[in-house]
Amino acid sequence: MPPKPVGAPARLRAALALALAMLSACGTGGGAGGRATSGASSVGPRQSAVSTEHWQRALTALGSPYVPASPAIERAATSAFTDLLARAWWGDWYHIRAVLEPQIGRELDDLVQREPLLLGWRDLQIDFDAAPGLEATAPDELTLYFPMPPGHWRLSVVFEVGYVASTQLLGLPVTTTIAGDVSVDARDIRLVAPARFDLSDPRQPRATALGTPQIALQLRASSTLPLLQQILPQVTAAADPVIRGVLAALAGRLQQLGLGAVPSVSAFGTGGPGLQPVQPPVPLAQAVDQVDSDIARWHLPFGTIAEVWFDQPGYGNGTPVRYGLGDSTIWTGHYIMGEALHWELTGSAQALAGLDRAVAGVTDCLDVAPVDGRLSRCVVPDGPFIGSILGDIDFAWSTLRGQRVGTLNDISRDQYVGVFLGLSQTLLRVPPLRERARRLIARMVGYLDRHDWVARRADGLTPARARYAFSPLQTWAAVRAGHLADPQR
Repeated sequence: MPPKPVGAPARLRAALALALAMLSACGTGGGAGGRATSGASSVGPRQSAVSTEHWQRALTALGSPYVPASPAIERAATSAFTDLLARAWWGDWYHIRAVLEPQIGRELDDLVQREPLLLGWRDLQIDFDAAPGLEATAPDELTLYFPMPPGHWRLSVVFEVGYVASTQLLGLPVTTTIAGDVSVDARDIRLVAPARFDLSDPRQPRATALGTPQIALQLRASSTLPLLQQILPQVTAAADPVIRGVLAALAGRLQQLGLGAVPSVSAFGTGGPGLQPVQPPVPLAQAVDQVDSDIARWHLPFGTIAEVWFDQPGYGNGTPVRYGLGDSTIWTGHYIMGEALHWELTGSAQALAGLDRAVAGVTDCLDVAPVDGRLSRCVVPDGPFIGSILGDIDFAWSTLRGQRVGTLNDISRDQYVGVFLGLSQTLLRVPPLRERARRLIARMVGYLDRHDWVARRADGLTPARARYAFSPLQTWAAVRAGHLADPQR
């Protein structure tokens, strides 16, 4: 007989039954505090007869047919992301402009070469200060706005024009050259680009269709010379496709930046085929100890990981003569993670010593900065090895514990990511260093949040390459690390 209508108590029982079914189905798999069974999924064929019975009982109680709610893009999340873009756009625009202005200049040069009417150009003005944003316009669709309403962008340029005019004077043909300036002003610029997603697997949303950006603008040409009024439509017609082409290329690039981080092939943590045993077994502990010793001896000259060059051919032969430190903090973060795992599994005193030394190195990279929480790439004492970084464009002198040191200031996002990785694992796995890791994470996340998620160089004004606005997954990872360190904040 068909199931009876489900009242409130029955619905509660149905929900409990459904929860039991889900717990039974997931009981053999990985989860918080659990250990995954290798080589098999925790659902599907591995479900027991009991879990299958619970599942069917829950479905019956809920009514037939039961259709789970379809996943949808969350408006609150898109709003939060748009707020982040608004805060951090100035840092991204600083770097985008450095690429965009020369590109527009090249396009204008080509236009002048093609159009006999145009003699040259000058006074390019770009006002793209209004931040982009996005809106959930359908359950499976985002619309990207460049910029977000009600803001608008503006672009203007002055063309030097000249043409030969023919007329009659006293019955005789007369030609004269008319030259002057024509200003072309593109106002109320807005680009709108839709993006549709496949949400059939909520763990793995995929951007399936990125729509062609639609460009809206008001283009107007003007001149203070009455004789040039008649050629204004020609100048407008010549400039319009160039301006629209540049804007379309910019919109496509921003569209990829904003959505390129969405996993398109596999979601993080969903796993893959299990590794097969190596035959014959390798004595890994011995190899680990050797690598650990080499790192401690050669690759931590100033507390953070460095490449090393020797004065004799072959690794470890002779003495170091130069170090590579441009990516020192990211690899120090990886090293810290490895030593945290090493110590947790073995209790190795060597691993704990390496951790202590590297965490101290990261601390120096924060302490040497002019603003608390701003990470530096490395710290090198003034001495025989300062030449390893002295010629770098990002080099700056500083003082640490009363000693003159050199550092590299243009910190990038990947350097922060590496350090967050290592310190998060230290906080979770190494109680002797937990408090130090917690303080360092809180300092870094606090700095980024106070500075709109755009790290700045030593002058406190110029944005460095550590910009998070177009990297939502990495921003989320940093926030999660901050939550580990300081959940109340």
